[in-house]
Amino acid sequence: MMKNIDLIFLMVFFAFSFGCDEELTLNKIEEKVPVIESFEPLTGTAGDEITIYGENLGNVKTAYVGDSLVTIKYRVNSNELVVKIDKGTVSGLITVENQIGSATSTEEFNVVHRVPVISDFEDSKVLPNSQFKIEGENLDVVYDVYVASSKATILEVNESFIQIEVPFFDEEEEPANVFFTYNDGGYMKQVGSAGLISLYRILPNFTMVPDQGITGSNIVFEGENLGLIDKMWFNDQEGAFTVNEAGDQLVVILTEEQFVVTTTGVTVRATYFGETQEEILHEDFEVIVPKVDFYSNITLHPRGGDDPFFLDFNTGVTYGACTPMEELQLKISVLAYASKSGYLQFRQAGNAGSVIKNYRCDETGEKLPDVDAVKVSQFAVLDESIPEQKEYIDAVKNKTLTEIDSDVVSEFGANTSDLKLYTDGIDSEDEFGPGDVIIVKQTWNDVVQYGFLEIIDTFVDVPEDCGQLEGDDSYITFNYYFQK
Repeated sequence: MMKNIDLIFLMVFFAFSFGCDEELTLNKIEEKVPVIESFEPLTGTAGDEITIYGENLGNVKTAYVGDSLVTIKYRVNSNELVVKIDKGTVSGLITVENQIGSATSTEEFNVVHRVPVISDFEDSKVLPNSQFKIEGENLDVVYDVYVASSKATILEVNESFIQIEVPFFDEEEEPANVFFTYNDGGYMKQVGSAGLISLYRILPNFTMVPDQGITGSNIVFEGENLGLIDKMWFNDQEGAFTVNEAGDQLVVILTEEQFVVTTTGVTVRATYFGETQEEILHEDFEVIVPKVDFYSNITLHPRGGDDPFFLDFNTGVTYGACTPMEELQLKISVLAYASKSGYLQFRQAGNAGSVIKNYRCDETGEKLPDVDAVKVSQFAVLDESIPEQKEYIDAVKNKTLTEIDSDVVSEFGANTSDLKLYTDGIDSEDEFGPGDVIIVKQTWNDVVQYGFLEIIDTFVDVPEDCGQLEGDDSYITFNYYFQK
């Protein structure tokens, strides 16, 4: 009982001792202005450390020698601080600052400026952008490296060597000295090499520049020494490119994100030697943005084969029989189907519910329901003897098709609901095979779209096995274009 009374008394005491107008602050450390009492050593050079002694040094944010900012290395405690001299530091008083104020030493710290020394190297002939190692002393104080009047890229540096990337420089300056710049008491000075550098002046040479290119397709340039190219520019868009091992062919690919619509008057530029040199290759290049999508190496199997069985022309996505029918019904454009009569066929799915129901998710799975798809497709094999059709055949096979003229291709006879590939050599107008180009007409929601299939490879199983639920190895592989 006595303990409870004592506790109540203490609570009342604290309540009256700290009223509403008083601020109760616990463990608050008051920050004070720093004080410098001494430092050591009194002299030093770039890279050396200075230990500063005094008071309230634990919260120092910045430190200077003269007007030069130095690096704070360690805040040992409130009475000791270690800073590092940077290569640009000049002699002067030491100043430290925290959020409250600053303190300045009564004595100056004297910076001894080391002079970089370049060891002799043999006169050398190198390729632009190649790496070159220069040895010497005190090289860690170097600011910049120049070969003749061209600034080199410093790749690695320490006290005893500098590794640079040799820049391209004018032939009139050859052979060229190497120059280092360094700080000497606040003044930038230079020291040069005795050894000289010359360049192997191997230049890229473009011998074939196309007048146009298609987004998403290879844009091919030919020439010599094309491996020297750093970047390819189409106006302000950088093209992704590869160069073959021989260096005589450069292939660029542009995307539809870079060029949304077909664009003429595009300036094509190539840069090389670390982007220090530039060549304008074309000032009236045309970037063509196709109005068709292209899909390659699509393979469909019939029932009894491996997935996939079905294709959506609009997206290039293939599906197996494990996909729910409510999804397939909206997406199937065409299916591969095999008959016991001995043929494999492309078949449209708009009225193929009785066929679709024969596909199983797996050997033991349930069959798909008897449901028609909603996209109606029709086909025809193109005839090379008809000029209008041959034009499209060539464009499809050469992968240069960028637009499909609906008015023209509507006359190509796409009116067959299925095309067949027989195993016994039957010759039919509805038969197709490798090398053929097939026109496709798809109707969906009263919208008609056209496309072209290039048959790459086919295989039809023997007649007695064709179309069975097991053991069917038949397939059709093709590329295709389809209107966007």
